[in-house]
Amino acid sequence: IFIDNAFPITLVKQSSPVRCLDVSCDRRKLAVVNESATLMVYDLETQQLLYQEAGANSVAWNQEFADMVAYSGNNLLCIKTGSFPSHPQKLHGFVVGFKGSKIFCLNFSSMETIEIPQGPSLYRQDVNRRYLEDLAKRQWTDEDRALVAAHALAYEGRFNEAAVLFGRAKQYGLATEMFTDLRRWDDAKKWAELQEKAVQNGEIEAPKAKEPGASENREDNANLATGGGEHGVAPQPAPSTTVELMMKQAQSSEEDGDLRAAADTYLRVGQRERAAGIYMRIGALEPLIDIVRSCDKNNERDEEIMLEAAACFIKHDNYMFAKEALTRAEDYESLVRLHVNEHRWEEAFQLARSHPELAEDIFLPWGNWLMSNDRYEEAYEAFEKAGRSDLSSEMLRQLMDLSAEQKLFKQAAIYAWKKAKSAAVRGDVDGSIQSKVQSDVYLAYSDVVSHIEGPLVLTPLEQTLHACVFITNMASQIGELPLGVKRSNVLFVLAETAIKLQCFKLARSAHDRLESVKLPRQLAVKAQYSTLKSRSATLVDNDDLVQLCGRCGSTLPYLISFDGSSSTEVIELEHCTECLHPLIRSAIGWEPLPLLEFEAADESLDHNEVIGLVESEPRYSSGLRDRQEARGKELRDQQADRLVLDSDDGRDTASIYDVDSELLRTIVTSVRDLVPGEPYKPTRLPTEILRELRPEEILVIDQIRKGMGIKWNSVLRVQKNSSA
Repeated sequence: IFIDNAFPITLVKQSSPVRCLDVSCDRRKLAVVNESATLMVYDLETQQLLYQEAGANSVAWNQEFADMVAYSGNNLLCIKTGSFPSHPQKLHGFVVGFKGSKIFCLNFSSMETIEIPQGPSLYRQDVNRRYLEDLAKRQWTDEDRALVAAHALAYEGRFNEAAVLFGRAKQYGLATEMFTDLRRWDDAKKWAELQEKAVQNGEIEAPKAKEPGASENREDNANLATGGGEHGVAPQPAPSTTVELMMKQAQSSEEDGDLRAAADTYLRVGQRERAAGIYMRIGALEPLIDIVRSCDKNNERDEEIMLEAAACFIKHDNYMFAKEALTRAEDYESLVRLHVNEHRWEEAFQLARSHPELAEDIFLPWGNWLMSNDRYEEAYEAFEKAGRSDLSSEMLRQLMDLSAEQKLFKQAAIYAWKKAKSAAVRGDVDGSIQSKVQSDVYLAYSDVVSHIEGPLVLTPLEQTLHACVFITNMASQIGELPLGVKRSNVLFVLAETAIKLQCFKLARSAHDRLESVKLPRQLAVKAQYSTLKSRSATLVDNDDLVQLCGRCGSTLPYLISFDGSSSTEVIELEHCTECLHPLIRSAIGWEPLPLLEFEAADESLDHNEVIGLVESEPRYSSGLRDRQEARGKELRDQQADRLVLDSDDGRDTASIYDVDSELLRTIVTSVRDLVPGEPYKPTRLPTEILRELRPEEILVIDQIRKGMGIKWNSVLRVQKNSSA
């Protein structure tokens, strides 16, 4: 029977049924017992019949000697060796196994093991007798007799006595080999040391180095021979017998599964790489870190050992050992990853201070960790430092949406503002504008929603009115309001507030727009009552709340319709319907600010030069201010009290430049020159007026630096004084 063979192979052909068969241990001979109780032995290579014996019912080959076969029959056990005659002896049962001198016999239902002496079967052979006679005639020396006696004692299991005789015969290597086969390593080392001393004393010759076999580790032998395999180092003498013996001991321990003992032995013979590999397999961290501490970072193999050991330490969650191994190997990138994975941020940033190129690898996981621990402000800064504005913007978007869902609209406005700044910094103007509008809408809606859901209304009515107007105008421009902002709430509060402030025209417009939205039942009933109030009142607005344009002075409507004539391309600003001047609202009260946008008439002046002119010392207006301060001045002396209505110091007033008059004249001229249908252009001021403007009346808005999200590089706005 051949195992793992799907196709049968014809070995021999029999004319009668087969009762029992067995193959020799070298698979060269086949013994067959047929139905007629005849044992036939075939040579499988030539398929020839070697011999046959009668009276057999079972057969078994010896598993240690290929030429020895045992067969049973007629209550006899016969042992046949080679072509010599069989040696019979009494035995009841069937032979089923044969190993060494033991016969395994099946007698009814019990298995018996029988020791069979082999001497009689050998001494009966003529060849054996002639061999013994030849040995007797040979001239034997004491060393030869000791050697033969040693082999005999070793065969009988008397190994210590055999080793002594091997020593008398100067065959220390045979004693060492014997104990090595027996894996009695201490005895083997003892005889190996005796062999080395005999070689040193000149008693015997040094044993020749063996060629490494196929099963031996050639690389290990080379490492032992060269002292570690360093390039450029002269070869060292071959390893001693003791070292070879320890290598065999280590290999034997490794084969037996005693990996710790194998690694310790490898380490004692200088095989650090193999020892470290085994320590990593079994997770022995203490001896592994000792190997790391003995490694040299300038050696390529030692560096590999340190890096592999660091990976093992990380696998077994030993942070300190991994840190030490990576530090010795000077692998700072892996060390940073280790600090990051273990959340040792102080060590990571300390390493980044000495190696700035690694900082980017820290800020990104640092930001993720901060975000997972609800430290969003620090996470935003970490993402920005890591150069991942996309992650910071996404985080701000999520925070903005969550805040809006929880009705924390002021917090949502803050996140939207930061998102606008981040978009402006990376050059995303469209995204910056949209985020800026979202921020303003959320901030204004926080004042509106308190009138519906808040227990107390602390916001002034005028502020609420302006906030509702602003949101309504932005809603007509952007179409869809940000998450959480309800158009119905805005229009309802706008109508209610307008009625309270006697702006009935605005209230009626709000009610008209309320018809297109669906209100909750509770608010719908209130809206119906307020609709009746607005329609029963006169269709006018409160004159005290009239809004005026900062440029042309015309009255601004509350609700503005957008026609695409604004100064921006993405989202139009609120603007005057007459001169198209942008309307800038205060983020505190949401009322329009009396500001005038202007630019320098001299196009050669850049942004910084215009600011420099505004901040420079005025040439003429200081005299005008002194003169104005002197007008209406009350003087007192010993004679009387006097009121001076005009300056009488005799100075020439013709040389004094009245900047307010010139500014007003320039504004009127720019408004008069407007052509209907043309796009908006800011008022152009000459250099003389720019130099005479007072800096405290100027509001400089640097859109790119502040990230406000409008496509102007810089905008200058001047507050209108009373004379203008």
